[in-house]
Amino acid sequence: MEEIRDPYNILGVSPDADDREIKQAFRKKSFTCHPTLFHDDPDKGAEFRQIKAAYDMIDTEIKRRGLKNRVGVSLRKGPEGAQTSYYRKMFRVE
Repeated sequence: MEEIRDPYNILGVSPDADDREIKQAFRKKSFTCHPTLFHDDPDKGAEFRQIKAAYDMIDTEIKRRGLKNRVGVSLRKGPEGAQTSYYRKMFRVE
């Protein structure tokens, strides 16, 4: 399974969005590429899987909190961000 870099960006919501906003964004995005509606286009299926995976990562407050607190994770900066995030946690730099 491919790694999702920023689920908030994929769904088009801010990191401060609540459950309702995230669910609405998921429904709106998934309607544009749902495999049932676009069964002839394999690219739409891949896009839908990415949107669904992003939604599954942040669909509840508990998951969003866990994502923010996970050690070594930086959704916006890639591999360099993971290293920076690790050192920030280690040395308690905010």
